[in-house]
Amino acid sequence: DIGCGDGRFLREVRSRYPDKTLLGIDASERAVRLAQALNPDLAYRALDIVREGLAQTYDAATLIEVIEHIPPLDLPAFLDAVAQAINPGGLLVLTVPHRNKSVIEKHYQHFSGEQLRNLLAPRFDVQKILPFDPAPRTPIAWLTLRMLGGKGRWFLFTQQRILYRCYQRYLRHYLYADDESRCERIAVICTRR
Repeated sequence: DIGCGDGRFLREVRSRYPDKTLLGIDASERAVRLAQALNPDLAYRALDIVREGLAQTYDAATLIEVIEHIPPLDLPAFLDAVAQAINPGGLLVLTVPHRNKSVIEKHYQHFSGEQLRNLLAPRFDVQKILPFDPAPRTPIAWLTLRMLGGKGRWFLFTQQRILYRCYQRYLRHYLYADDESRCERIAVICTRR
């Protein structure tokens, strides 16, 4: 997990794939110390992969909400370093904010599917682009997201049965967008050339 932050995603991966060799890396020493404190049974390293590279290659890498934090002129070198960390034919999964969402202060840019396809093309074959996290269009969508703690604002239910039903509705109706016109985030699955 490149740009692992506090390590939460890698912890979830470990729960699904306990026998896999996992590594979280982040350029921030502070983030890595927090990840290690929260997940002492996982491996984390503070590392600038562009300057230092990784000694080992992996079958898959993730970039979860990372590349929007990298200056646009530095992205090609960063993606070269990411590609060098993945075995040929290995997977890269990344998520980013979509251009539909306003750029915030700590981000350099947000992306469209076409932009990502062009950015990744020299190193990766894009298999799938998934627009997700649609802006709620109806009051029921807005309410469902809020009841599930969506966007970090509320978390109303602790009763498992109600929470489960709301979550199932969310998965069926509100997780993925039909197209990029109304999504706020986008995921890309690709393979290294």
